Amino acid sequence: MHLHEKATNTYGILIMKKVLTYEYSPQELTELIQNAVRDVLADFSLAHPVANNSPPLADPEVLSSKEVCAMLGISAPTLIKYRKEGKISGKRIGGKIFYIKSNIEKLLK
Repeated sequence: MHLHEKATNTYGILIMKKVLTYEYSPQELTELIQNAVRDVLADFSLAHPVANNSPPLADPEVLSSKEVCAMLGISAPTLIKYRKEGKISGKRIGGKIFYIKSNIEKLLK
């Protein structure tokens, strides 16, 4: 870990900024990202448990907006409309919205 301090004059005020940098191997960074995504998906499945009060999914299969549109035979604007109306729930991860496949399959029944 490296610590850098930098003084910046913004609007006549002296501000001290600290920047922390960490060194990770590609493998360590990959594991950190995978764990973060796994945590977000686990939180999502806890908030949206499957029917009949069964336990939440540990690693649910997720779908992109494009995959959901193809699965339901709808356009992207219709998917957005359904999401705003609460007919379909999705989770935003890194600027994209993902959907739990089992929840989408329930809509087809």
